[in-house]
Amino acid sequence: MQQNAFFAESHLRTCVIFQLRLLSTWGDEFYIGLNGIELFNRQDKLIRLHPQNLAAFPESVNCLTSVKDDPRTSDKLIDGCNDTNKPYHMWLTPILPNSCARIFVIFDAPTYVTRIRIYNYRKTSARGVRHIAISADDLLLCSGAEVPASSAEATGILDIPLRDFEGE
Repeated sequence: MQQNAFFAESHLRTCVIFQLRLLSTWGDEFYIGLNGIELFNRQDKLIRLHPQNLAAFPESVNCLTSVKDDPRTSDKLIDGCNDTNKPYHMWLTPILPNSCARIFVIFDAPTYVTRIRIYNYRKTSARGVRHIAISADDLLLCSGAEVPASSAEATGILDIPLRDFEGE
């Protein structure tokens, strides 16, 4: 983990809305993207997500008038093909003025999230996320965490354990 990143001593029990704010890229001024995200429960099992559990703003590059039918849509964040260089398994969105891209995971019921794994954008490493903030039900869990840059040979992966104080 980065020394300058802020990680809260979370007393979080469960959450309904999990939010990722993409704060910066590895150099691109116009686009930002990820290959995937994974959230894990108290048994360290992957939480199965469906497209209706996900909202991204902006949704994808398809929101641009000059782009049509680009496959790099937000549903690719949870398609399970995360360690890849194939663009049809990635998500890409424009960087809009005076805002940061956001990804929301909305659970159907309060859910324990004890770990998150973030797979950085691999097609063009400069478009990958550099700094990220994570919150759960508006409680800031971390801010400024640095997601490793991807290369042509490897996907940059950030694994963040989230504290769980409930006895197990």
